[in-house]
Amino acid sequence: MPGGFVGVDVFFVISGFVITAMLHREWLNHGRIRFRNFYMNRFKRLTPALALVVAVTMIFSAIIFSPLGTQTNAARTGIGAMLSIANFVIARTTVGYFDQVAETNPLLNAWSLSVEEQFYLIFPAVLVLGWVLAKRTVHLRGASFILISGIAILSFGLALAGSLGWAFRGGGWVLGFYSPFTRAWEFAVGALLAIALTRITVSLTPRVMSVVGTVGIAMLAASLWLINGSTTFPGTWTLLPVTGTLLLLFAGVCENRVSRALSIRPAIKIGDWSYSIYLWHWPFIVFAIYLWPYSPYAAIIAAVVSLAPALASYYWLEQLIRQRVIKTRIQSTKLIAAVMIPPLALAALVDVTAKYYWQPQYESGDIPARFPGDVAISDTWTYFREPFYPCNDEAVLFAVIGDNYTPPCGQSVPNANIDVALMGDSHAAHLFPGLVEVLPKKNIGYYTLGAKPPIDDGAEMTRIIDNIAQDPFIKTVILNAYWSSYDVDVFESKLLETLQKFRQNGKQVFVTDDIPNFLFPAYECKYPINPIWENYRCTEPFEYFYDSYATYVSSLENTINQVPGVQLLHTANYFCDEVKCDMARDGTLMYLDQHHLNHQGSEYLAKRLLNENPEFSRALSAQE
Repeated sequence: MPGGFVGVDVFFVISGFVITAMLHREWLNHGRIRFRNFYMNRFKRLTPALALVVAVTMIFSAIIFSPLGTQTNAARTGIGAMLSIANFVIARTTVGYFDQVAETNPLLNAWSLSVEEQFYLIFPAVLVLGWVLAKRTVHLRGASFILISGIAILSFGLALAGSLGWAFRGGGWVLGFYSPFTRAWEFAVGALLAIALTRITVSLTPRVMSVVGTVGIAMLAASLWLINGSTTFPGTWTLLPVTGTLLLLFAGVCENRVSRALSIRPAIKIGDWSYSIYLWHWPFIVFAIYLWPYSPYAAIIAAVVSLAPALASYYWLEQLIRQRVIKTRIQSTKLIAAVMIPPLALAALVDVTAKYYWQPQYESGDIPARFPGDVAISDTWTYFREPFYPCNDEAVLFAVIGDNYTPPCGQSVPNANIDVALMGDSHAAHLFPGLVEVLPKKNIGYYTLGAKPPIDDGAEMTRIIDNIAQDPFIKTVILNAYWSSYDVDVFESKLLETLQKFRQNGKQVFVTDDIPNFLFPAYECKYPINPIWENYRCTEPFEYFYDSYATYVSSLENTINQVPGVQLLHTANYFCDEVKCDMARDGTLMYLDQHHLNHQGSEYLAKRLLNENPEFSRALSAQE
């Protein structure tokens, strides 16, 4: 389901509701909260099953993944998961939840468990503070409600700020997808409902509550289909599953049709098993897709197969440890050590072995490369520094935020007027080194923004477009982007306006149809995927490339055909034949990662563009 990931938000709301209700009962019965018991119960409930998953995942990661990247990401996430900071580790190593790097992290799902554990660490103390204040002062009877409401408002404000694109250097862990600060409001509203139900008497009829529950279910179902990977999240759209969950919880106050339907034995069993299923399904899916990347059934079969270890873990590990009575601190210490040490040791061993044993062998050549070609971002980065220079337009250079590796604009000749301008996202930037090599007499300039298509939409890209259009010395403009990552139909009219603006200002305009995107990193083509096995991965079926290509090429062609004088340059076919697409050409690796060219690939592409496109070649030679 496109919005399947909103299940985590449902989980957060339920967790806030259940934990608050449980703590409130204890406060009423005993007048205090036994934090030691609370945290030990949470530990027994969550950590042993997680520890087993981390340990097993480390073993398979060491056998299957490459030590050059995927293995270390998995190991560091495993350490983070056991220390309840996986969300911060993932935000640093994996970046976006829907990025390809994230999809190869077998412990990606641990981020939500860390957010939950961070909630457990702070939230009970906030509740107790509110109850203590209410107990001591009549005027502060609603202290807990006020405190939690304040947390909810502040957290939701941060989520909205993040969804609107507000950012600051290093602020991704505060406003990002994995941040506990943008998720705390989901726990808080569940807690507020639990508190409210202790103070009010619900007198609605079962029929009305059935309607409330049905609306809640409808909202949850709608969120699974209306929300997808391109939705800014968390943000306003998060209100849909969160509100649906609140309505469903509220409807459960009295018996009605909805509550009875959710209380049947199979539904209760699924609820009992759900934590184990959640833990095991994602590693199985990741390993299956990694081993069989182009099989349409690999993920489904893996998810079904994962039920076996999930149920085994539930009955033979989770239940046994949950039912175990811990009476002394020595028993607690032994249990914690027995659970924590093995997975942490395995994860640390995988990380250290990859970093200090295998990676030096790759770098020294002890593990020979199959092809020459750059696969380190630092190698390609040098082509955007010396001997190339920042662009002359300081307004663009300093007012526009570039990505981590390149400034937003640059040129091949210092203090000179630009002849040919490259414009787009990082896929425009990776054409720059090659064009500089094949056009040494030209001053090639690039204007790029990471993950932004070349359209007149937003202050930063508008500034770039206006700069290029109004520069009388720029005669040729080349647009390129990672088209398959955008919904071209959505911005087709904006792209049309951009092309028209360039043509109205007398520019020769060319648009490329980009290059194939692969499901694996380039270093798996250059080096053995795993040093234990002599296996490489360099090709993908032509059908996979074409399925992705077909999502945007017709819209691109339609837009270009509406602007006389704009030509589409076909570059995707330089890497494909009728059977497969290949990262390597003529014995050289052409890719830097899954979808960016390295320096060698950029030069290869530039040469073919000039040799096989007479109009493009003539447009550039006319400027000599």
